[in-house]
Amino acid sequence: MGRLLCGCLFILLFLFPSQAAAGLPKTDVITLISGDVVTCEIKEMVRGKVRAKTDYIGTVSIKWDKIARLDSKYWFLVTLRSGSLVYGQLPDSGEDGVLVVGFQEKMTTVPMSQVIEIEPIRYDLWDRFDISVSMGVNWTKASDVLQSNIDASAKYGGRLYSWGMEVTSMITDKGDGDITRRNELDIYLQRELSGKLNWTVDTGTYRNDELGVRFRFSLGANLGYFFFRTNHLELKALGGANVNREWASLDSDPRNNAEGRVGTNFIIFYHDSPKTDLTVKADAYPSLTDGDRFRFEGSISGRQEIVKDLFVKLEYYESRDTNPPAGAISTEDRGIIFSIEWTK
Repeated sequence: MGRLLCGCLFILLFLFPSQAAAGLPKTDVITLISGDVVTCEIKEMVRGKVRAKTDYIGTVSIKWDKIARLDSKYWFLVTLRSGSLVYGQLPDSGEDGVLVVGFQEKMTTVPMSQVIEIEPIRYDLWDRFDISVSMGVNWTKASDVLQSNIDASAKYGGRLYSWGMEVTSMITDKGDGDITRRNELDIYLQRELSGKLNWTVDTGTYRNDELGVRFRFSLGANLGYFFFRTNHLELKALGGANVNREWASLDSDPRNNAEGRVGTNFIIFYHDSPKTDLTVKADAYPSLTDGDRFRFEGSISGRQEIVKDLFVKLEYYESRDTNPPAGAISTEDRGIIFSIEWTK
């Protein structure tokens, strides 16, 4: 899995060219409600905070509700609470609490309280990536069970399109020579249709010895809809379908499957230092080719920042399969993972 992870990261870095190899000149102006002025390069506004790069104090984070006005000659994509997307420059509105987005001769004026995200159209290649890596080891003396895990994700964000991958690997040694593995790789392409609606196409591989899956290759597509997005909460529902080819743990012919997908993601986050977030994910896969089969994947995870960009993470996961492949040890797989995570 280590070689696979390194290879995928290498491919991602060279698949997506940069529009700007270096940072932009620091000509953006942020006026705070206190009256202070910050001259900088606006990197983004997401989850209630503006990330800005300055010449003298490095990169700073400023709470969105502490900002009175913005002024930038560069181009941005602005996501509003209503789900609308507005594209243009950010001239100074001259009025506190009001954001102006200008495109050619058209000026759109919106209350700053209605803005959810601001994404620059041009910034460094490195800034376009969101990366996280977590690792953990658990050992129980009474049962002599040793469990190790690694999770990694990388996402490249553009104006309307984003690409990414997620890798999970878990190995459990039960102390008697019985080793089980749970591995997953997912690569996806996402297109924003509005601030509330997007579609995703993904492909990936999966292994779960507990559920009798030696190897599964899948291809799917789904639509996602945000019921609400605020500076502290997100609730998203999604629906779609996928097809997969599956090899069982016991030697047998592979079988082809078609499945529906219904899921939800719920996130609570607070990005004041120390950062904290809670994520709940649930996906149901009713089989379209096997009426007796129903799969479920769910997890609940919480993170707490201990130093800048370094978190402690606790996660509970559960997988169920009512009609697993031949060789399955059980129809369900669940566990608790404690790990250390770094994010960029």
